[in-house]
Amino acid sequence: MEREGVEVVEVVVPGMGPVDRLEALQPTGIRLVSGDEQAGVYRTTGAREAGAGVVREVYDWARLTIGGATRALWLFLLPFLLVNLVAWMQPFRLERRRATGAYRWLSQVLGLSLTVLAVTSFAQGAMDQLVWQCGTGGPAGGVCKDANPLVHLVRTHGTVPGMLLATLVPLLALGAMAYSARDGRSEYRSVRRTRPVGTDDPWQAVRAAERAEHPLSAPLFWEYNWRARGLACRHLCAGLLTLALLLTVPSYRAGTAAPAGLLLFAVITAAGGLVVLGTRWWPGSAGQWGFALGCLAVLVAAGGYYAASGGARTSQSMLPGVGVLTTAVLAGQALVLLALAAVCVTTPASDADRPALGGLAGPAMGVVACVSGWVYSTALVLWTQDWLTAEPERSRVAFPAAVRAIAAALPPTALLIGLVVAAAVALHTVGAWWSCLPRRTRRDGRPGRWRRLVREVEREEFEERRRELALTRARAAADPAPRSTRDRARRRLRRLLPPPVRRWAVHRAAARAALRSATAPTRPALLLRSLDHALGALAGTFVVVVAVFAGMAFHSADMLPRHYEDLLAAVLRLLTSLGSFMLVGLIVAMLVAVRTIVLRAESRRHTGMLWAFGAFWPRSAHPFTPATWTGRAIPELTHRLTSTLRPDGARVLLNAHSMGSMISVLALWQLSDAERPRIALLTTGCPLTSFFRRHYPAYVTEEAVAALTGPEVLAGWANVRRDTDVLAGRIGAERIDREPWPDGVGLTAASTAVRPGPRTSAQPVFVPLARHDFYRLDQRIEPVRAELVAALRGL
Repeated sequence: MEREGVEVVEVVVPGMGPVDRLEALQPTGIRLVSGDEQAGVYRTTGAREAGAGVVREVYDWARLTIGGATRALWLFLLPFLLVNLVAWMQPFRLERRRATGAYRWLSQVLGLSLTVLAVTSFAQGAMDQLVWQCGTGGPAGGVCKDANPLVHLVRTHGTVPGMLLATLVPLLALGAMAYSARDGRSEYRSVRRTRPVGTDDPWQAVRAAERAEHPLSAPLFWEYNWRARGLACRHLCAGLLTLALLLTVPSYRAGTAAPAGLLLFAVITAAGGLVVLGTRWWPGSAGQWGFALGCLAVLVAAGGYYAASGGARTSQSMLPGVGVLTTAVLAGQALVLLALAAVCVTTPASDADRPALGGLAGPAMGVVACVSGWVYSTALVLWTQDWLTAEPERSRVAFPAAVRAIAAALPPTALLIGLVVAAAVALHTVGAWWSCLPRRTRRDGRPGRWRRLVREVEREEFEERRRELALTRARAAADPAPRSTRDRARRRLRRLLPPPVRRWAVHRAAARAALRSATAPTRPALLLRSLDHALGALAGTFVVVVAVFAGMAFHSADMLPRHYEDLLAAVLRLLTSLGSFMLVGLIVAMLVAVRTIVLRAESRRHTGMLWAFGAFWPRSAHPFTPATWTGRAIPELTHRLTSTLRPDGARVLLNAHSMGSMISVLALWQLSDAERPRIALLTTGCPLTSFFRRHYPAYVTEEAVAALTGPEVLAGWANVRRDTDVLAGRIGAERIDREPWPDGVGLTAASTAVRPGPRTSAQPVFVPLARHDFYRLDQRIEPVRAELVAALRGL
């Protein structure tokens, strides 16, 4: 029974977009009744809070992902951000401890390879191209610009001082990346702990409190990220040891003090093995930073060893060790990705989970991360070449085979992707136009098969058909694919299989059908599944094209006949030149993008939407990824809910949209069992099951979602979505999920029974499709909200 006088605090948690944030912060009571966002008629209505005993608050978290102008530099950390997501995209549960440990270790090794690649690219530009090739006695000394101040400096002061000074360039780059790895509390300001720490090692306490079926409910999960302990030291050591190796190899090849060189090789190999194995061999902060200082001492010893050689040169055109190191990084990344895919395939997932790409979304994201890292690295090397050398004989500057393979693979990959995207857009546009054209009329009066152009008198009907087609396609993108069409295609494919394989496929299809019927509410939208397939296709394209051009770049001279060898060399030179222009253009585009983001706040807001998804999870595979904003947002919202509920009789209505609904659910998981029954939750456009449940099934588990859907857990939960909202999904409980709202009826429709109609005098233009936006301004939300408020007052 509803009790009068009970105060309800409505906490509005907006989504990540600028539209939803401004909508939540602006006063309510003004709604669009006719027109669209460009021009329309607005009407004022009474404030819904007046006399209702509801206090409205807004938790404005979206600016955490926007930040200041320096956030634009995070674009250069994109490979690190992507590889960090790989560690969280584990497709199987954490209870499989051996497979979980293997997956986490492989993802961290993949992150280490990107750090080594970044340091090697800076070293190749400064130590190899500038000092070794353009310096005094270098193989490319004749083509380097004498007017370049750095080339003149190196030739004036000699090879040894030039090489040691050039080592500072990758060291400064490593330091800049380490600065990005500072604690998130420094980036977003510290938040008071949601629970007492009570131990000298809270990271280990959080690790012990994690449950395999519900890891995100562990107290202090977002404050103390034990997965990042020691990562920064490991990556700093990896960069320092890489530079030490590049200083040791030239001197050893020149025959300088061979025993000292062998000793340095042994120390570098042993230290590198400890870096790869992890921090269990040197635990504790003192041990980690002591090991980092030891790696710095190894680099200093390698610098002294190179200085003792007097800068002796060998007959190699490149700095000795650069080619082998880049080849080892490329081959190592291929092996790690294969091992990741093998772990995902051989470890069965839970029956209730439906991971993206059949569990291979993590390796696919790892491929994209590695390719983006190689693109950045190759672009830096080629830009350095253009800056140091003159145009006529630029080809005399030597590159590692791996760099040439990536540069040559970029043009065909970009052309293939561009053709596929252009063809898809053209087919979509032309198909929509063709299907809306009127049919020709046969002699007997029936409509024919062919279409004809629209007459002016038929323009109104043509526009109505285009509107209906747009609405139909929007609904189809937000709904699962028709099972009948998909099942017919699978049956046709099964007929081509051998009988044993066909029986296995039939049995697997029956099992999938049973699971699908049991978990049908959590099925994602067709567009989200298509984006997952696009990610897999993109990763597969990268793998095939890079493998082909790597084989062309690494093949030996006697494998092919002479004329084929000349043709292959010409093709590689042409593609490498095209790739050079494209990669240098990429650097220019990145700098323009950084400038735009720095100068325009609107661009920073749109870039913040990328960080909202990319920097959602704490650091686990790479320490140089942008700091997670959830480390402040979730504890801060948890504190607000706890302080609001502290008085006896307090009630809270959480009104959350899009990513705000995800923040709200995570904050509810951090609350105690005694606090949740006084909270009601209203989610709109919620991506909990449609996105996070599929891409991060090891952490957003079925048991975790079920922990909030019970009848006595919350005072109420209503999940609302439109039939055109692609990102929203069903929670999976009938009492929570509401029927999808029809879109295209405007924000003033008072009932969910209203359906889209033609244009009228009152609405002379088509009602714009709201899709994922404007839920709080929609009149249909008021009955749902009033129902939850009544449930809170009836406690």
